[in-house]
Amino acid sequence: MQTNTAKLRGAIAERNISKAALAEKIGMDRSTFYRKMQEGGGNFTISQAQALASVLQLDREQAADIFLSDKSHKRDIGNRIRT
Repeated sequence: MQTNTAKLRGAIAERNISKAALAEKIGMDRSTFYRKMQEGGGNFTISQAQALASVLQLDREQAADIFLSDKSHKRDIGNRIRT
């Protein structure tokens, strides 16, 4: 699962929440969150993506655009991301 970190950063900025606060809200150590963002976000788990989508109040399409770079999987996996 590949993450569009630019769009994720944009969603974080739009919600006016710090990355440290976001990491805390999803139950992730902030250094782990920063590392995952630096590495392109490719290793966010589905449950972490769901938690991020929930905290950031993303709809399914927004979540799919951020967390799924392979468009062929957006329809199938995007339905699993509950907001």
